[in-house]
Amino acid sequence: MFCDVDYHMHSCFSDGDLTPEELVDRYAANRYEEIAITDHDRIEGSMAAVAYAAGRPIRVVPGVELTSSDEDHNIIHMLGYHFRYDDRELNRTLREVSMWRARRNDALLTALREMGIYVTIDELLAVNEGRFIGKPTIAEVMVAKGYVKSVEEAFQTVFRRDEIRAVPKQMIATEKAVDLIHGAGGIAVLAHPMEIRRRGEKLSDFRNRFETVFRRVIRHGIDGMECYHPSATLLQAEELRTLARKNNLIITKGSDFHSDKARRQYEN
Repeated sequence: MFCDVDYHMHSCFSDGDLTPEELVDRYAANRYEEIAITDHDRIEGSMAAVAYAAGRPIRVVPGVELTSSDEDHNIIHMLGYHFRYDDRELNRTLREVSMWRARRNDALLTALREMGIYVTIDELLAVNEGRFIGKPTIAEVMVAKGYVKSVEEAFQTVFRRDEIRAVPKQMIATEKAVDLIHGAGGIAVLAHPMEIRRRGEKLSDFRNRFETVFRRVIRHGIDGMECYHPSATLLQAEELRTLARKNNLIITKGSDFHSDKARRQYEN
């Protein structure tokens, strides 16, 4: 964690380890002035943190991280801040995304069974009291049952097999993600641009592809860009900051904190 603000972190309501209250207490103890809990496609953790922070020496602003896909199937994460929690369309879409995730989890468990790896819904619910189920949760059960030695191993081996990669992940369109945030009165910020880079992609090729991605999200009306993030070197962060300033974007920073363990390097 760094500086006195942090606008990107995850609680146990998505793929983080700590409760919203634990996050607020930790950041307050470290004298942070303002934070946002930005769980993946969920706002319950953010709501709990905002309520808990009332009267404490730290400000918590509404936050969320929406997973989306653009016209070229690039996975784009869009951070939303300062939106209304009770917005009807936002909540309707989040419920829909939750159903998509549940169906995908069922398909993943079926694929794993066909590979001789048996994980049950009850075992997944026991990991996180049912708050969030995704690949990290499945991997934790696989570790507990001895199929792999670590969550990282699950992602580097089992989840890279064609049977698992063939299970589709349904996502909202990037333009819709921006519209949802704006419709709820919030501001939309492009998350960790450097993580849009594909595994094994040359930096020069990524830069060319990112130009197209960036032009599109500008057309969609984003308000800001997360220039300072662990995925960017200091030089890359300064380059992103320059790009943001040229386009009159808000510049944000976030740790993307999930756990006291090594920072996660895999999809949820």
